[in-house]
Formats: sequence, C-alpha cells, structure tokens
Amino acid sequence: MLRSIRTAASIPGQSLAASDPSHHAASSIPLSVRGTAMMSGNTAWVPNTDIYETEHDLVIKMELPGITKEDLEITLEERVLRVRGLRKDPCQGNRCCFRQLEIEYGPFERQIVIPRTVEASQVKANYHNGFLLIVLPKRQQADHDTITVIIEHD
Repeated sequence: MLRSIRTAASIPGQSLAASDPSHHAASSIPLSVRGTAMMSGNTAWVPNTDIYETEHDLVIKMELPGITKEDLEITLEERVLRVRGLRKDPCQGNRCCFRQLEIEYGPFERQIVIPRTVEASQVKANYHNGFLLIVLPKRQQADHDTITVIIEHD
C-alpha cells in the first residue's frame, strides 16, 4: 500500500521560501517534493528532508540514521530525483518484545522534481553520520537577462 505525502513546497511554480512565511531568504528555485511511505507491517515512514540553496548549489539533505550506504538507491530521470532505501528491522525473523517502539523501519521513497536551473548531470551525493547530502550545481547564467532583438526589413 502506498501513501503519498505532499508538502507545501510541492505546489507547482511555488518556491520553498514562498511556501514558508518564516523563511527569510527568497528562493529562486521552484520545487516539487513528494514522499511515499510504503507500508511494512504497521510502519510507514518518509525521511526528514531539508532542501536549501547556496550561491552555487541546490542542496538536499536527508536524515537517514540506521541505514547503510548499500541500502540506498539514488536515481535522476527526467528531472525527478528519487531516493529509495530500506531501514532493516533488527527484530525481523526474531521474537522481540518491545516496551516502546518509535523508530520506523521498512522501505521508503522520496521524490523531488529538480528545476531546470540546475546541472543535473553534475549531481553528487555523500552519506556520512546518518545524513545523505545531495548537491546539484546551479547552471551558470548569462550576464544579461534581457536581450534586445533587432527586427530586419524584408
């Protein structure tokens, strides 16, 4: 069973900053973020994700403690960045008697539509201390945003 979760930033054409009035810096990159929680027993989860811009990059940071690099898959196809993974249940196949269970286990998927203003072919990822950092460099823009077009006579 799949459950889709839409964030305020998933409104087409709206930037992350525009969807969050407490955000102070204006973002120039519109984003669409979707999370899919796949049911594993009674557990469904989507990793916490921060998306921010620097002067030169779009950065996606996911909180993924307890997951090995080998249990992660990152794909980028037609401007959709998809992060899939699995947090393995340490008691799977064993009899455990939990007194408290707050950590969510099982598969997850997170999809982020990447704006055209980044160089998708230059994407880089790093996984360290339970955080996945995906960096997409912004495209270099021309010095002039306005171009004057001269109309020629027949």
